[in-house]
Amino acid sequence: MDIFAKKLGLEESNLNEVIQDIETSLNVETINKDERKEPTTEVEIISEQADIKLPALFVNANTNVAIPTDPNELIEFITVQKTAVKLGESLLKKPNLPKGMYQNIFTSTQRYAELLLDAELEISKQLKELPKSQGRRNKSVKTKADLIAEMGLTPKQAREINSLDEECVERAKNMARETTNIVSRNWAIRMKRKTRPEDHQSTNVDYIGKVATYPDSAFCAKYTESNPLYYTQLFANVGIGEYYLHELNVINAVANEILPERVAWYKEVYPHCNMIEGDFYDNDIFNKLIAAYHEKGCKMVLASPPCQPFSPAGNKDYNSSEALLFLRTLEFIKATDDVNQFVMIENVPEFLNACPNVLSGTKYQNIAEYIKGELEALGYIVNIGILDAADYGTCQCRKRAIITASKNGLWEFPYPDKRRPMLWECIGDLPSIEAGEDSGIPYHVADPLPRCQVEVLKHTPTGCSAHDNQAEYKPKNVNGKLSNAWFRTSFKRKSWEKPCNTIVTQTNIVSGYTTIHPGRPLSDGTYSDARYLTILELLRVSGLPDNYPIPEWADDRLIREVIGEAFMPKLVKRLIQMLPKQC
Repeated sequence: MDIFAKKLGLEESNLNEVIQDIETSLNVETINKDERKEPTTEVEIISEQADIKLPALFVNANTNVAIPTDPNELIEFITVQKTAVKLGESLLKKPNLPKGMYQNIFTSTQRYAELLLDAELEISKQLKELPKSQGRRNKSVKTKADLIAEMGLTPKQAREINSLDEECVERAKNMARETTNIVSRNWAIRMKRKTRPEDHQSTNVDYIGKVATYPDSAFCAKYTESNPLYYTQLFANVGIGEYYLHELNVINAVANEILPERVAWYKEVYPHCNMIEGDFYDNDIFNKLIAAYHEKGCKMVLASPPCQPFSPAGNKDYNSSEALLFLRTLEFIKATDDVNQFVMIENVPEFLNACPNVLSGTKYQNIAEYIKGELEALGYIVNIGILDAADYGTCQCRKRAIITASKNGLWEFPYPDKRRPMLWECIGDLPSIEAGEDSGIPYHVADPLPRCQVEVLKHTPTGCSAHDNQAEYKPKNVNGKLSNAWFRTSFKRKSWEKPCNTIVTQTNIVSGYTTIHPGRPLSDGTYSDARYLTILELLRVSGLPDNYPIPEWADDRLIREVIGEAFMPKLVKRLIQMLPKQC
């Protein structure tokens, strides 16, 4: 039973009928070609080409509205937003929507969902301001119980809404945007449950950075085989991010990595590089790196400190030794300052605004400002921003905080592409395979899955979650009961018409962040490719070639982990192409 449907005097099934009526009358319908008018807007042109008339709710949708405070107005407002979200989600499941129309509907639905959550946050604020109903009281004084009754909330819904606060709502909205999903109250509650004391030690500064106002057809500082630029890579992983830099005659001369498996992989791919294995905190390792930097004639430091202490999918501990590696990185930069010219530091966006205890009492409000201040004191010009790999030729929405610093002038960020690669362009040519099948193409092999999971995924449409399937095909626990997983991205298929969502380390599970292949509709009403992405597909959505060198001894776990933690190589290349010319 839907509480807001009840406020309209409707059963939930009737609310569904109302939505279907809206969808019909507002007009997902074929346009009579004799009644066509000259299209005037981009949306109308797209609709014209597709013989589809877009529902009015999603054409120039006015979602920039204020949240009402009056309870009666809130009820009506919430009902409208819920209806819009439900209609939008229904439309997004329709096959063969044109790319522009799909994006328009998705963006509007995402915004309607955010407005719905903001309205529930307003109820939460009002509940917190009211006294509880305890014993005898003055009936003229409004209490929480009165508002709950007025809004028609069940005890569970009241508890959930009452637990909302601005921080968890904002975090939920940001997470949904980053993972290209539709936000909900459950998302906010999940963010609330993950909150730790360290999470409050952050600011909310927006870092946009200086982006070039022209396409980077040729990089600014030209290097040649006879005059290359040598650099040192800290926290090297297996060197995925550096893969294309040799094309620019930018050469990794020194590298550091602590994990033996990754060190071995790195050495196979870059045998010319002096890989110094060990803990960056170890003074012997640290001093060897400084000596090698000078010996090899390096002039640039690239650093990708571990992201787990800052990532929403990680452990969120801003005061751990891993989180504080940015301080050690600055020590290294200072120790090589006599010859160094360029610095680039990469991490997840949350890295910039994090404020560990070590910065308490300083003039800096977060890590980004601290790094900026320390580098400027050494004579660098610093640029800080958040870039998405999908804007730079990679078929993956992967936002990363980027700090560039140069002694030769401002190191601008590259000009973004006009369009993002779609997933169908990236992996759509690969043959369809099911769980447990081998296509015969290297690394295009699907791991087996339990039959119950396969059956659920077969009945899950492209871009949808199995949690929204009919009851028979919803995800179930081992005891046969329906799964109550918090992550609505679990058992979810990717969409063909968008770049891939952010790839994380655990891509070999069906209950993670949208790991399932988009699939194709079959004649029996089910969908193909009931599985997560293969290694080959992960390579492609990370901007790597099909023949990317993977050691024969590397197992599936290691391969997926290093890809999930990689700095996207096409974005790295584009950034290095923007190096300022040497003075």
